[in-house]
Amino acid sequence: MNCSDTEQYIQMYIDDRLTGPELREFLTHIEECPKCYEEMEINYLIKEALIRLEDGTTFDLRKELQQKIQNSKNCLLIHEYLVAVRQLVLLATLVILGVSIVRILIIYGVGI
Repeated sequence: MNCSDTEQYIQMYIDDRLTGPELREFLTHIEECPKCYEEMEINYLIKEALIRLEDGTTFDLRKELQQKIQNSKNCLLIHEYLVAVRQLVLLATLVILGVSIVRILIIYGVGI
């Protein structure tokens, strides 16, 4: 992902609308590109500050942004783990199905 792509994804990230490969590429890029990280941080600070000022609550937005990034990474890891588990279950199901078909063919005397 380049800087131009990243800029297009900043608001989607702030609004929690990035998932999967796009989220992974976005997080990797902002960790490696200070310019894009700063752009994201500015957008995040402005949006959240306006909301918080209306609410009158206290806040540490830089810390919250770091927590949001960490939460995104954790969610990605969980998602990738679940995808791997799903693929293993599918593979196991196919193996069981194949073995069952072979056993049925043997029982009914159909040559393999």
